[in-house]
Amino acid sequence: MQVTPTRRKYNGVMQWVVDTRPRSIKKAVGQKGEQKPFGKNKAAADAYAERINEAQRSGGAVTVSAAGTVNALVEQYSERLDERVMNGNIVYKHAEGQKSQVAYFASQIVRDDVALGEIKCIDVTVADVKKLVGNMSQSYKTQKEYLRALKIAFDLAKELGWATENPARQFRHESNKHNVTVEEVEADDDTIERIDLSVISELVRNAMSYDQPEFNSKGEVIMPAWCDGLALAFAVTLGAAFGEHSAIKWKYINFDEAEVKIYGANRVVGKNRIGFGYGKADSRRRVLPIGPTLLNALREWKARSPKSDADDYVFITRTGQPQVSSDNWRNRVLADCGKRVIEDCPHIRWHDLRHVYASILVEEHKPGKAIEDGWAEIARLMGHASIKTTFNYYVHWILDAEKNRQIGSAVERAVGLG
Repeated sequence: MQVTPTRRKYNGVMQWVVDTRPRSIKKAVGQKGEQKPFGKNKAAADAYAERINEAQRSGGAVTVSAAGTVNALVEQYSERLDERVMNGNIVYKHAEGQKSQVAYFASQIVRDDVALGEIKCIDVTVADVKKLVGNMSQSYKTQKEYLRALKIAFDLAKELGWATENPARQFRHESNKHNVTVEEVEADDDTIERIDLSVISELVRNAMSYDQPEFNSKGEVIMPAWCDGLALAFAVTLGAAFGEHSAIKWKYINFDEAEVKIYGANRVVGKNRIGFGYGKADSRRRVLPIGPTLLNALREWKARSPKSDADDYVFITRTGQPQVSSDNWRNRVLADCGKRVIEDCPHIRWHDLRHVYASILVEEHKPGKAIEDGWAEIARLMGHASIKTTFNYYVHWILDAEKNRQIGSAVERAVGLG
């Protein structure tokens, strides 16, 4: 019997499927065949079917079912993530990261030159997971992220009936914090580098003059002044998250009241596809004040922008599309501005500018040490659903050498040294 791919619903999704279960198809002893899904990839389904048919023509026993292996789980897990992206339940970038994390484990050798992907899910043990994690060269934090994806994948394996236990959840992953050398601790220092406020000040001033037109040798404009530097200054002075930044439209800016409304955030929901959502909480919807210098710069940008209607996005690419990756701005603008300001400029991520904004708010509002003492207004401006988020995670002290000297002198006086 010839095997022919069919397009039908499988696991709730329309896709190409090759079915090797019919009795007329030759199988290895003890094998029952399988329904092997290929998603939208008809070429892969055709190639697989041809291998089956060629094996049958040559008289061999052909189908050794792959259903239930970790490789098959990777496919199912990837499809499930794609569904969640389509439904707006997870960001495309995060989904792709989780896919690669589980695929990484599947590709690693676990037993006698056999990769984990070739082993049935039901046969994977806690010892296998321990061995794979133990061989990882990544940091403890990164290992935890990879392991989390594997845990979720094996939850799916249980749901599919491919496993009775979740070995990834049974594995206890601990970091040995005491039996380490000083060199190892220093090398694993991933804390946010404290930034001198004067560097940020110079960075913003430089950004405001960044958007200049480019001319050719004849004095003709070959690239009009754009909005990249303005976007950088905006990020520092308003503290909006990148997705919120990307989603701002001209109609959200009130030039008379000097404010901008934040309604939600753009996010990548597929290749070349952008979605919109509220982010983690509806509290992200808020109104932020805009300073006079930035407001004038926005007016100037609106006057020269090719996209300036009410429903157009403010910060766009040169093709007129909204920015979808903070890496673009960071690599092209933030890093370049930083090098102009200081030769050995510290590494600054785009999201670090939001931390700077939070720190300036703390300095301005001077909240107390208790969470209920003045932190609510800062949480509102940051768009946090919980004041605890602001209090515990988003307030990072900006390096101030003069303040350090004052504190050091005060302590010395208190103990009788000054």
